[in-house]
Amino acid sequence: MNSQTIFQHLVFLAQSNTENHTDIAPVAATTVVPLGLYSSRHTQLSRLPDRAEIALPNDPANQGRALRVLEQAKVIELRPEAGLFATPDDITANPKHIRLTPVNATPSISPSSTAASGRCAAARWAA
Repeated sequence: MNSQTIFQHLVFLAQSNTENHTDIAPVAATTVVPLGLYSSRHTQLSRLPDRAEIALPNDPANQGRALRVLEQAKVIELRPEAGLFATPDDITANPKHIRLTPVNATPSISPSSTAASGRCAAARWAA
């Protein structure tokens, strides 16, 4: 099993089936990696500066998950009806004026000069 297969959780698979008009079904369960916030510049979310950049996955399934993580961390608020595929358009409050930057959601963690690290995580942030 390759890492791409593990990266494709059920919501991601449903999105892919819809977009590609396929009916692929899982044959076994695998680990679903929890999303989190990662930074090499900041150690506390409470000290995230105004207008900080947060990178999040650019695919709808994982972007929705990332936005939910940011909502749970009280960084943003989302419309209650946003659902699993929430987008930045569903943000109703962004008190720190955080800049959200969609990135390719590869299943690896690597450092970046513009944001911290954590491409397979919910988000990565930078001042």
